[in-house]
Amino acid sequence: MKKTYLVGYSYGMGGVCALISAESEGDIKKRYPFLIIIKDKPPFPAEYFRTLYEKGPFDIDAEPPEWIKLADQEYRSEQE
Repeated sequence: MKKTYLVGYSYGMGGVCALISAESEGDIKKRYPFLIIIKDKPPFPAEYFRTLYEKGPFDIDAEPPEWIKLADQEYRSEQE
């Protein structure tokens, strides 16, 4: 059964977060190794966190948000 995880991505001068629905943390790290799984209290205002929940999670098996596609491209180009 899939659970919802809070993930983040740091792009140097800032970062973005999202909720992702996945079977496990390992599945997230395997598919998106550049994402940070946030386990502790989020370091951002409650309003931002509320906005994430209003948008809802994206499913790990579905098309990811555009920023994750871009981060994935950047990560892969750095690995070459």
